[in-house]
Amino acid sequence: MRESPHALSEHVESFWRHWGSADLRTLLLSDWIICDTLLGGGTLTTIVNNVLEETLGVKFQEVRGYPGGVEIDLALEKGEIHCRGTGITTHFAREPYFTWHKNGFDRHLIQTGNKKDPRLPDAPTLLELMEKKKTPTLSRNVAKVMLVSAILGRPMIATPGIPADRIRILRDAYLKAFKEPEVVEKREKPNSTSRRYRAKKWKPRFGKR
Repeated sequence: MRESPHALSEHVESFWRHWGSADLRTLLLSDWIICDTLLGGGTLTTIVNNVLEETLGVKFQEVRGYPGGVEIDLALEKGEIHCRGTGITTHFAREPYFTWHKNGFDRHLIQTGNKKDPRLPDAPTLLELMEKKKTPTLSRNVAKVMLVSAILGRPMIATPGIPADRIRILRDAYLKAFKEPEVVEKREKPNSTSRRYRAKKWKPRFGKR
């Protein structure tokens, strides 16, 4: 499985025009922000928006109808929206984000990972903000459930009822694939954040019913 935490990024020009020199943590704890969402909603960005409203009281005005990420990026550049959410891996892997970072176009507001990503040193984690806000336990648990997909990333799963010996064969083969020279070379590239985790690491956290 590969973790894929989420991040919200703010267009710097919009940030200064609307909120001046206010501290980012203050903004997230006290004001509403216009964000993006794809046509029909239900995206991880929408989920994160709902989690932030539940845990921190942030009010979002969502602009819906964009068919894809490229259109959302263009909307941010044109000022149609003020912030957009992306997976952290994606945000540091391709254009237009390389250019955004080079030109100081965006500013990172928050990240959803359990640990702060070193590439986002100024963006607080959701856990940090919930501590500051003294978010109730119930709302924290809601956040944990709603963001489980970001924590688990992209799990490799199989159908129920497969014999244990076959599961073992599949797991061993999958782990061996990560040792192939081509895979190792790709994982060692500067922009790669690929990590593999065994299922037993997550079972104690998410196996309870």
